Amino acid sequence: MHHVTASAIGLAGGIVRVCLAAIIGLFAVALSSRDVEADTLSAGFGHTCAVTRLGGVKCWGDNSYFGLGDGTRDPTSSPVDVIGLQDRVTDVSAGSFYTCALMAGGAVKCWGYGLNGQLGIGIETVSDGPVLVSGLPAKVRAITAGPRHACALTSAGDVLCWGNNEFGQLGDGTETNSAVPVHVAGLGPGVLAIAAGDYYSCALTAARGVKCWGQNGAGQLGDGTFANSSTPVNVLGLDSGIAAVSPAVGHTCALTVAGRVKCWGTNGVGELGNGIPSSSLPAPVDATTLKEAAVAIVTASWHTCALTDRGAVKCWGSNFDGQLGDGTTNDSSSAVDVGGLGSGVVALAAGHSHTCARLRTGEVRCWGSGDMDQLGNGVPTVREVPTDVVGLGAGAIEVATAEHYACALSEDGKASCWGQNFSGELGDGTTSPRSVASAVAGIGSPLIAIATGTAHSCAITQGNAVWCWGFGVYGQLGDGYKENRAEPIATMRLGGNAAELALGSVHSCALTLDGEVRCWGSNEVGQLGVGLNIAGRPVPLTVIELGLGVKAIAAGAYHSCAVTAAGGVKCWGQNATGELGDGTTTNRNTPVDVQGLDTDVVAISAHEQRTCALTRSDAVKCWGDRQQTAVDVAGLDGKIALIATGAAHGCALMAAGSLKCWGSNYYGQIGDGTRDDRPYAVDVIGASRDVSWVAASSRNTCAIVAGVAKCWGSNAFGQIGNGEVGYALAPEKVVGSPFNSALPRLRWDPVRLRSHR
Repeated sequence: MHHVTASAIGLAGGIVRVCLAAIIGLFAVALSSRDVEADTLSAGFGHTCAVTRLGGVKCWGDNSYFGLGDGTRDPTSSPVDVIGLQDRVTDVSAGSFYTCALMAGGAVKCWGYGLNGQLGIGIETVSDGPVLVSGLPAKVRAITAGPRHACALTSAGDVLCWGNNEFGQLGDGTETNSAVPVHVAGLGPGVLAIAAGDYYSCALTAARGVKCWGQNGAGQLGDGTFANSSTPVNVLGLDSGIAAVSPAVGHTCALTVAGRVKCWGTNGVGELGNGIPSSSLPAPVDATTLKEAAVAIVTASWHTCALTDRGAVKCWGSNFDGQLGDGTTNDSSSAVDVGGLGSGVVALAAGHSHTCARLRTGEVRCWGSGDMDQLGNGVPTVREVPTDVVGLGAGAIEVATAEHYACALSEDGKASCWGQNFSGELGDGTTSPRSVASAVAGIGSPLIAIATGTAHSCAITQGNAVWCWGFGVYGQLGDGYKENRAEPIATMRLGGNAAELALGSVHSCALTLDGEVRCWGSNEVGQLGVGLNIAGRPVPLTVIELGLGVKAIAAGAYHSCAVTAAGGVKCWGQNATGELGDGTTTNRNTPVDVQGLDTDVVAISAHEQRTCALTRSDAVKCWGDRQQTAVDVAGLDGKIALIATGAAHGCALMAAGSLKCWGSNYYGQIGDGTRDDRPYAVDVIGASRDVSWVAASSRNTCAIVAGVAKCWGSNAFGQIGNGEVGYALAPEKVVGSPFNSALPRLRWDPVRLRSHR
């Protein structure tokens, strides 16, 4: 039972008048090829909600008056479940500090702030959980929530509204508040869609015209006047041919069946999109700067966004908090591209000063103001480009890091990279650096593994072939040449026989399906393991004295290691700081045994001059970096699934799904919110569960948390992938990856992780 109180809980100074953009999209109106998926995402003033694929609702952000519906008043920067809905939800609409949901059976439930009657239950109250709106017909097919009033569209095409009515926004011919739904007068039957703005409402009529009612001080009703109206009035020139309408605070926009956008009302910061900021315009004008056909529109307090027929997003108007998503805070009266979304967007939502998009893959990304946690990314700050919402699904399964860039692999076999790109190491066909993830181009087969070196990358396809790209002047791409490649190219002499990869600074190694190790690239200190310090080789060569049955491989900057069939460790190459672990500092061009690790090793990780091994008894032992033999890492209690080694730090993924790191923390690469070095393992912030992968480099770390790629530490080259430059002392979500959550999630499998594959 949810607690409902009728006590007078007020808002100091009253509710700020903002638009909470009901997502209009195209509702259930058929528009042939321009149809988009049903809208299941809504942004309020300080919170955001989404309908999950199972028909539940998750909300995040401000929770001052129970608007998140989780039974508390605690704000949250990541999604929480709405409790007590009891039936599958088909749509959700967020208002100011309250939310309403449409149930599959046609009922409507609301929760949160309702002291103007906007909960629709007959009293002015506040509710900590969903309550049934009273007096609605059995079949409601659409809902919309404004700041202090809400409306419902019935299956018969009638419209009822409830809540605040000081400007006539309930449309019943009065200016009297109502805590129960009242019929909107003068619309006629067959209304197709509805939307609530700040203190006014609009409807798409059966003739595909637009009617609006309520406040009109800025001309937002579009009837050519500035007079309020408590009953619907016609928008000038929009009698037919309209697909959707979206009201805001002082401006309104409509989408035509042909994909054009028309707007009216306030235009002080260019929110009408006609390229010319001006005073209010009380009749529609074309948003001429939007050159592409649109399939959906959303409006917020002072900005507007459109979803194009290519699945891209363009926005215009106020950008004070980065709500236009173009990487700046510059207002624009012309449509600008939202960065990092690609062309897979299917739904939009806009709040007061933030915007969200749902991708075809099911991911949700938000940008703009995060001062009330409304972006759902775990960080209450402004984001000028889209950032992933935590906990709504993504689909990343593996991540690989280098000092200045990183790459990730998605469930559907796609790879993305971000950061420095001087030599084409991002694989997107360019040498342009990226602070958000960019798709790797040119590999026709899905991928099952990815690895990074200092400035080159390699991946294994589903058919077990190897493709490499980036810096290649030492032959480390394995294609028979010694030159850079900005797009992937097939590595020679491996065929469809690769099971695992390990990349050093300027050399590469592969473990074959039958347990043989082959390496290629630079060999100046014997890192190819072929018995001679011959010049670099641009094609794979077999490492000698290892035999078959090798279980795992790893590569540091200029050395390589392998877990043998017997469970011991052998290393070769540079040994100036003890990175081979044989008790000496002598370079080796053939494999030598690591002292004390003869039979019990199950996984291995190396980076630069350090190597670490995981034993069957869940001990982590490291050597190198002036330590010539293996020593234990302290602070690791419990089963370990995977280890990752950086230049001077390391991390362990526990079998329970949590992450711990230790060592140097000058760049924040430990992820505990500090820059304090840690001589023993400590917990990573926000990684206490659902971690499925970890990778470390010289100055940063990346992990997969609940299917989302996150990175932290140094970000001088954009290698964290969050669209910014600068340190991150705790995990930040990677922006822009085409990760696909539509496929079945891989199950957590510590055994698979312990062998890296």
